[in-house]
Amino acid sequence: MKNAGRRMEKFYDIILASKGEDEMSPALMKMWVSLSGMGFMVISVVLIYLSRYKFKNGVLKTITAIIAYILLLLAGLIIFFIVLAGPTNE
Repeated sequence: MKNAGRRMEKFYDIILASKGEDEMSPALMKMWVSLSGMGFMVISVVLIYLSRYKFKNGVLKTITAIIAYILLLLAGLIIFFIVLAGPTNE
């Protein structure tokens, strides 16, 4: 469990370094990352609904379904790693 926390802290450091921002705390960064995971879940629900019930074109149905399932998988991985990382040390 400790290794997952260290990996997430390295991930946050990489994100912060790429943006050039040093004022964001690890807890705040963890909040934004988990919020993006929840946003991916909402988007995937909408895309699955459109794919199954609204679109008639087979190609469009397939493309939206693939995008939705990719976003759902990404959201699951994000939430899983956030939970495994545990609480922050602040």
